[in-house]
Amino acid sequence: MSEHVLRLLAAHGPLLVFAAALLSSIGLPVPGTLTLLAAGSFAASGEMNLAAVLIAAFVGAVAGDLVGFGIGARAGQGALDWAGRHGMGQAIARARDFSDHRGDAGNFLCRWLVSPIAPAVNLISGLIGVAPGRFLVFAAAGEVVWTALYVGLGYGFGRSISVIARTSGDLGLFLVAATAAVVFGLRLRRRSKLPG
Repeated sequence: MSEHVLRLLAAHGPLLVFAAALLSSIGLPVPGTLTLLAAGSFAASGEMNLAAVLIAAFVGAVAGDLVGFGIGARAGQGALDWAGRHGMGQAIARARDFSDHRGDAGNFLCRWLVSPIAPAVNLISGLIGVAPGRFLVFAAAGEVVWTALYVGLGYGFGRSISVIARTSGDLGLFLVAATAAVVFGLRLRRRSKLPG
């Protein structure tokens, strides 16, 4: 599948980057992250324009987020029920928990830290009536990180794209583990300063 994506990307450039970001943000099984990594690699070799890649990825991702938000706002619980019956049940459960515990920060973090649940967060945000402007601010901020992170990795590692593609799924887990370690360390430090 990854070789097919690379061939399409070479032929269609930023348009494919836009489409992949849009469709993956809506929740369709499109390799959005792999596409960004590959586009960054093509930009590093001069085959694609870096600014065009970044803009296409960002605009596509935000547009997909807004589509999902709109579906959740208009179709309500019926949209979640339908998505749950069509393969998103687990993501919806995780997204509800993530949104309940993190609120706006969850809307930001899910874009790049736990991106598989982001489409479900979009639906839930629309369903529960998050203000569209507020949703857009946090979603767009998260998409800036997602876009910069994966296009930047592709650009930085250039020709090592196949290695990056194999390890990109582990990157999110690594970031979660690193964040958890820092938070745990800070809590331990705070507790050690408390009078006992």
